[in-house]
Amino acid sequence: NITYIAGKLVIKENIIESNAIDYNGVYDGQPHGITVSVTKPSDAVVTYSLDGVNFDKVVPMFTNVGTYTVYYRIEKSNYITINENKTVNILPQELLITAGDQTIIKGENINQEEYKVSGLVNGDCIVFVNLTPSTTGITENGTIDVSNVKIVNREGEDVTTNYIVSYKSGKLIIKDTSSEDNESFSESEENVNKSENNKEENEHNHNTEVNHNHRMMKA
Repeated sequence: NITYIAGKLVIKENIIESNAIDYNGVYDGQPHGITVSVTKPSDAVVTYSLDGVNFDKVVPMFTNVGTYTVYYRIEKSNYITINENKTVNILPQELLITAGDQTIIKGENINQEEYKVSGLVNGDCIVFVNLTPSTTGITENGTIDVSNVKIVNREGEDVTTNYIVSYKSGKLIIKDTSSEDNESFSESEENVNKSENNKEENEHNHNTEVNHNHRMMKA
């Protein structure tokens, strides 16, 4: 008699070899996403999703500050499908706006364009910033405070929330009109006196030279 004994057949799915990396960075005005690479098999299909349900081959990209979860799926026939997720984390950029020092005459307005900016991302621009004087009266130690900045990108979109904004005040001097006139008058009077003194000195030198020449001729 011939006896047959069934054998056990085990078919194992292959394992996909891959690597996925989060993105962590500071706002720079550029789009960023997660990075997924597959080393084996090279023709495995990678798809992405923001809700874990609807997947697409397009990699989701993010520019503005925030933390975003991106789901990804790697699949290939006869391979174990990979379903995982990574994050894109974009931190705000630090921005410093410093008001410039100004000296004005009482009754004049300060220059609203007199400020410096440090930390502004390439492509972004400030479309509004408010400079406020601490006083409108005569002062030698006033300040100019900065507030209410608005920043937009190339497309004109408001991107102010992508920044942590710090402000630094400038120095303000407000002079009285009469004191300014007195200074101008004093400077003018001083120049006249200098001119007269120079004239007298020149005349003195000329007379001295004439007398000297006269004595030489007598000799």
